[in-house]
Amino acid sequence: MTNPISRFSSRAIHVLRTEGLDVLVKKIRRRLRVQVFHPLPPTLIQLPVDYIPQPLPVCGQHPRASLIIPCEGKLSQLHHCLAAISASGDKAPFEVIVVLNGSEEILTQELKSYGIHCVQSREENLRPFQSLNLGAAEARGDFLVFLTSNIQVQSGWLDALLDTFEGQQQAGLVGSRVIFPNGRQKEAGGIVFQDGSVWSYGQLDDPYQPEYSYLREPDFFTETSLAIERTLFKRLGGFDINYSSSCYGNADLAFRIRVSGYRVYYQPWSRVIDCGSNSTGQDLGVCTHKISGLDIDKHIFIDRWREKLGTHGECGKYIEQQKERYVHQRAFVVDVYVPTPDRESGSLRLVNLFTLLRELGFKVTFAATNLEAPEPYVANLQRQGVEVIYQPYTKSISRHLKSRGIDYDLVILSRADAAIKVIGPARRLCPKARLVFDTVDLHFLRERRLAELTGDPRTKSLADRRRREELGLISKADATLVVSAIEKELLAQEAPGADVRILSNIHRLPGLRYGYAERHDIFFIGSFSHPPNKDAVLWFSREILPLILAQEPEVIFFVIGADPPAEVRELASQSLRVLGHVPDVRPYFDGCRLSVAPLRYGAGVKGKINQSLAHGLPVVGTSQAIEGMFLADGHSVLLANEPSEFAAAVLRLYRDPKLWERLSSNGLAVMKEHFGFDSARRALVELLENHLDDSATLGQICAVIVAFHPDIDHLTVLVRECLKQCDGVILVNNSSHVAIKLQAPDRLRIIEVGANIGLAAAQNMGVNLASGLHFEYVIFFDQDSLPEPGSVARLRATFAHLEASSAAPAAVGPCVVDSRDGVMTPFVRFHLWGVQHFLPYPFQPWIQCDFLIASGILTSIPRFKAIGNWEEALFIDNVDMEWSFRARSQGFRCFGVPTARLYHPLGDRLIRIRLFHRNLTIYLHASSRQYYMMRNRIALYRRGYIPLAWKTQDIPRALLKFFMFSLILGPRWKNLQSMLRGAADGWHGQLSNLQDLDTQTAVTKTNGQSRPNRFNQ
Repeated sequence: MTNPISRFSSRAIHVLRTEGLDVLVKKIRRRLRVQVFHPLPPTLIQLPVDYIPQPLPVCGQHPRASLIIPCEGKLSQLHHCLAAISASGDKAPFEVIVVLNGSEEILTQELKSYGIHCVQSREENLRPFQSLNLGAAEARGDFLVFLTSNIQVQSGWLDALLDTFEGQQQAGLVGSRVIFPNGRQKEAGGIVFQDGSVWSYGQLDDPYQPEYSYLREPDFFTETSLAIERTLFKRLGGFDINYSSSCYGNADLAFRIRVSGYRVYYQPWSRVIDCGSNSTGQDLGVCTHKISGLDIDKHIFIDRWREKLGTHGECGKYIEQQKERYVHQRAFVVDVYVPTPDRESGSLRLVNLFTLLRELGFKVTFAATNLEAPEPYVANLQRQGVEVIYQPYTKSISRHLKSRGIDYDLVILSRADAAIKVIGPARRLCPKARLVFDTVDLHFLRERRLAELTGDPRTKSLADRRRREELGLISKADATLVVSAIEKELLAQEAPGADVRILSNIHRLPGLRYGYAERHDIFFIGSFSHPPNKDAVLWFSREILPLILAQEPEVIFFVIGADPPAEVRELASQSLRVLGHVPDVRPYFDGCRLSVAPLRYGAGVKGKINQSLAHGLPVVGTSQAIEGMFLADGHSVLLANEPSEFAAAVLRLYRDPKLWERLSSNGLAVMKEHFGFDSARRALVELLENHLDDSATLGQICAVIVAFHPDIDHLTVLVRECLKQCDGVILVNNSSHVAIKLQAPDRLRIIEVGANIGLAAAQNMGVNLASGLHFEYVIFFDQDSLPEPGSVARLRATFAHLEASSAAPAAVGPCVVDSRDGVMTPFVRFHLWGVQHFLPYPFQPWIQCDFLIASGILTSIPRFKAIGNWEEALFIDNVDMEWSFRARSQGFRCFGVPTARLYHPLGDRLIRIRLFHRNLTIYLHASSRQYYMMRNRIALYRRGYIPLAWKTQDIPRALLKFFMFSLILGPRWKNLQSMLRGAADGWHGQLSNLQDLDTQTAVTKTNGQSRPNRFNQ
């Protein structure tokens, strides 16, 4: 890479010569002036004792929100709460409902002077959630917002809450950031652990650290500043009044909302100050509210949500992963500056890219190379769910990647200046990430064209240096993004072999609002930090505009764009208005008759044209301006390159309504096909789906491991052993993020699913990736297995020998040894008269058997594809047996290999007994597993390709297990429920995930009421 001092000095000289001293000074100042984030101190209201209530804003008959506040006679706190609400300045119309619990009539009269609705309970000492439900029953607003009387809301708190419902799909519950009066944080969302403990995340920390300051999905909220749609609240039956603590009552509501298919969001820019709690005490951490019924609440909550809590992590461990357990993948994006989408098109494209990444399941973390934090741009990103890292909390990007680089699955470096600084650390510190260089536009192409236009040899020299820099970055990246087919074709010549993808500008399509007759005047839009825009405005104003005004003297030419240089400002006149930065440009897109793009050099796709066409506004542009934009002269744009031609085209379009309407309609069609969100989403999905594809053969054997809340230490040992015996390892994680500590993880690929999709689906996902990586064989392992050294090689050699001898192997498997007591599991064959058990002996090369357990199975990928995937509908149990029997029906056979051993515990626990002179092993599983085992075996009884011999042997075994687990081995009642439900679903062919079935049950309506989910109560 070139020397940075030489590189920047040459560019400074170039800017000085081509753009002038004032522009150079602005750019240097922009580089040096880092806008550090400044925390917002809490605003507290102090009212006098003789405070006279002031009426709240009138909301009319249709409030958007109903604020519900229970009150138990603490009038001073309530006065402060209502005064803060009145002073917050929120735009949304709201009503306030105060629920009085045992208060005197004089209090009711005083509160009515605010103009609020008071609800007087008919009974004394209501339980906390009874008061909230009572207030909700009186509400008229579209949304219910539950508050406590000891808080003071901050400016914009309500609008931030309600806007989240508009901006986020399936938002069901939104909670505020809670801060103590001393500025320390009380809560940034809550975490629920596997044992039912709850945690106030970020308590007593600086609330404006990046990790607390972006929209995300917590488990719940321990405090009451919550918003929910009124109809959803009613459908769920409100708060459960059996709870007495906000911890578990709110958590129960959040869990029910998720079961109903909605999401729970923490909105940090809805800030409330808790004035009634200890603001200087110790770190509470795990919720320890002094409530007498807390233990009772905890037991109620655990009993109701035991199955769901089983997917959560241990108390106090992996907090950063558990705080956002619903994140599937993580992306880190770096640009030179924080995006300013209202000022330049590259920023708009990046912000829209963030939206697409989040839709595809990524959590997005962004950093500017100088770690700046300009407002309101940082806050806008955080409100949308983007984590922004900035000074003074982050000292450098390299330091951030040292601690967080292992988490990222995707790294996008936007623009060459950012990529040059970060590509080295990203490559070293983000071992599993796909590294993408986003050019935005090819800088060297733009500089080369400027050199051709001016004939300046020094500009050409700068272009050559830029070319070497950008081609160097392309060679180091896994993939490169360009915005047009023209640039992709150029790089096919300049960087043959590079993985170059097109991801063009991304625009929403507002469409046409006003027709031809309602419009007049013309305009240009573009930031003047981009040098071609200055040249375009000067050329148009000096050589083209006079020709237009000669025939249409009433026309006004508007110039919109941030930081116009002195030469452009000096052009201002009655007919030429230099407006500078305009925060809302919609009136110009809706009111002007056309826009112009008189660019004489540049590169990439022009956002100014995209924006115009997205609003249905026709464009006159040069060949350079419309390059790579799928536009045709006379069909979707007018093209002109010479001043007289350009003026004639503007006048023609300005005067011809039919031409105007044709260009407007066709331009919108082009935008929809090539530059809308759907087009960008397809390109991004293609990039991400193929990001692990490698044309080079990586090896012969790939191990596929499926993890679900694993023991990290054992999983690490398993991965290390697999890396010794296999050519690659794919870990499919069905639970929260896992961090495997390895010295050289180059051959390890981790797929973070983010949810429990089941053993079969996860294994299929691993096989698909192994196939894409051109492995020949695949071997499967459960997370608690461990192969004996040399076993994988013995399995592969046996498979190859059997295949060469035309034995048609479906798969081979090891001798399974129970890791708890060392007992070997025999290989079996089924006959109508009984079951044959074959205990493995070391001198036997192989043993034919009817099925193999999934952990330890080795097969070739072509053979696996010929037989077919694991059946995902079975989810977990009998998956291996069904596949083995399906293979048998197709003429293939399974073989056990005694010389290969796998240490693996079968079942959660086991009991070995002797019955009728036979050794009997009983494997004990959780109640949910009893459901799957019963359901799947009954479903298999009904299939023709399943051997009759197995059915005749298994039916008595199933009956024995049914009576044993429902009458003898506990938990008997839950086992009985699970097995009965499994039998019914298996008989009817209902093979859905148990969690999905519970969700469906929970939301099923009966006579207009929600039917309770009996399995989650």
